[in-house]
Amino acid sequence: MEQEKLEEEKENKVILDFTKPELEYIKENANFTIEELTIFEMLTGKYGRETIVYIANKTNLSTATVSRRIKKIKSKIKRLI
Repeated sequence: MEQEKLEEEKENKVILDFTKPELEYIKENANFTIEELTIFEMLTGKYGRETIVYIANKTNLSTATVSRRIKKIKSKIKRLI
């Protein structure tokens, strides 16, 4: 039971590690929506590296919606790189 909880936490934690200049470049050039930018900032450390559940609660979105937004964010980042 405890193992399942650890795996679920690990699955829900999404970490994007970038340097400050890289973060600024991505923010300026990825064409994020306001919602995506908020989630991106939560994921990259402005608010600490938050879990999908925490982000969903803070933004009043479902965890499924947050997951979709994260996929879209990653897709936009990949196009820049």
